[in-house]
Amino acid sequence: MARVLIIEDDRVFVELMSKGLSAPGHEVVAATNGAEGVDHFCKAPFDVVVTDLVMPDMDGIEAIRKIRKVNPQVGIVAVSGGVPRPFGPNVDYLDAAQHLGADAALKKPFLPSELAALVDRVLVESGRRAASQS
Repeated sequence: MARVLIIEDDRVFVELMSKGLSAPGHEVVAATNGAEGVDHFCKAPFDVVVTDLVMPDMDGIEAIRKIRKVNPQVGIVAVSGGVPRPFGPNVDYLDAAQHLGADAALKKPFLPSELAALVDRVLVESGRRAASQS
């Protein structure tokens, strides 16, 4: 299966996402903020990154941009419960994340099965992207 990096500052969500992605056989590593997540990503290969968008130290948008510089083919799923709107009151943060590098987005709360299905879809799509650039 795949190596998945979860970047999420909420321990409850880390636990839920980890269990939901480990059940089908994925290997999961977790980071508590964007800076820690980018550090993990630079030290070891991952097939998919699942990142929250609103976090301390480094938000998910910045983490996505840095991760894309290291590996443009990696699959990235953005997750968020909403809240801040740094791009203006009429801009959806999850939609903005997709325009800035995420392959897919999922609004919290979600079922672990929804995340697992989305990660599987992104794995297929990122595999196709990597194969077409070879």
